Amino acid sequence: MLKRHEIQVLRRAGHNASEVASLARVSRRSVARVEAEMAVTHVDTTARSRRGVGRPACAHATMALARSLDPCQSDPGSRDGE
Repeated sequence: MLKRHEIQVLRRAGHNASEVASLARVSRRSVARVEAEMAVTHVDTTARSRRGVGRPACAHATMALARSLDPCQSDPGSRDGE
């Protein structure tokens, strides 16, 4: 469940901000911030995956660089090439 939606549902159920913060495991400041936002009505998970949300994966680039510097080593994390 999305945290924003969880917070909104708990508030609509009549819980006060402190209870919501405790139940959702967020800060009271987060509860106040979510209350000021518009209600969550739709979640588009395909848009999130297309957008590339999150930290970029740079491990592949690092591994490719390591292989180019030492072509005898198949995996920079392994100890087989020693």
